[in-house]
Amino acid sequence: MKTLLALLLLIPFNLSAEKSEREYFDKWFYEYEIDDFTDVKSHLVENRAMPGGDKFLIYFREPSAMTINIVLRSKTCYEKSKRKEIPVLFRVDKKDVMTFYMYPKDDNKVNDRTDLILVPNHKKNPELFDILMFLFDLADGNSLKVRVDDPICNYRHDTEFSLKGFLKAFEPIFEIQLKQAKEEIDKRESDS
Repeated sequence: MKTLLALLLLIPFNLSAEKSEREYFDKWFYEYEIDDFTDVKSHLVENRAMPGGDKFLIYFREPSAMTINIVLRSKTCYEKSKRKEIPVLFRVDKKDVMTFYMYPKDDNKVNDRTDLILVPNHKKNPELFDILMFLFDLADGNSLKVRVDDPICNYRHDTEFSLKGFLKAFEPIFEIQLKQAKEEIDKRESDS
């Protein structure tokens, strides 16, 4: 009986989601995980700026939920007014500046206004098409500059991310979206 118990203790129990190994592409990495109960696959693409360690992340949860997350490691700001949006400027190379209105993450228990997430359907944010064009700009660009200008915490923070390796890291998400777009086009053509 003791031998059986000892053997059972040696068996690894996977109580979390199936998770891939991180794949690195220069400054970027890609990983995914599959939920053990829903079988929903979630993807993550991330870059850390140096110096400072600020992070730019893209989350994609199949079939179509996607958001952008910015984490400023070199700033701290805790404020009671959690739901106030923060204008964040994005610029790929010398292309047009895009403004996204971002919020502190909902899972952010300490209300840290330096861990920000894009709410895609926010009335002030660009349309989905413009967000997709922004992703194409990322794939084709050399650098992404980000400016967070928080009027509540009264700080302005600029950071820059190299886009070298972004296209390869983002490729799995891009392929899923391309497949979904093709299926939608085929469906619309067959309905007409």
